[in-house]
Amino acid sequence: MADFINHFSSQIPTQYIITDTARQTIVNYDRIDSTSDGIYPVGVKNWDVIHAQNPNLPKDKYHRTKGNLLKTKELYPKIYELIKDKDITIIYSQHQGAETAHIKSGIFRKSYNENTARWKTIKNLIETNPAWLKNLS
Repeated sequence: MADFINHFSSQIPTQYIITDTARQTIVNYDRIDSTSDGIYPVGVKNWDVIHAQNPNLPKDKYHRTKGNLLKTKELYPKIYELIKDKDITIIYSQHQGAETAHIKSGIFRKSYNENTARWKTIKNLIETNPAWLKNLS
């Protein structure tokens, strides 16, 4: 019996890893975000920065939605942990974009102009959690 328990215990994964196939299944059966069927992160919007740069935007509009946050929690739990307390939207698409692999892996190219809100958001995410970002899947 002890051998069985040891063998069984060794078969239990130590990490929860979600594949793109699993993400697609989740989105197909659980309408987390009714505005998008996309599973691939293709961009990031930091609404605090956008509002600061555009003071004429209404303060009660243009923020991360509950649906977007829940979708991120389900599809990319590690990204969710990073942004859950921030007004940041993850932009999803049904097709992978130029930045998808970088966003998923936490390795962001410096293709953004360093003066843009998008680059500042990504740079801040990298600087605040560099080791943790390397583990994103």
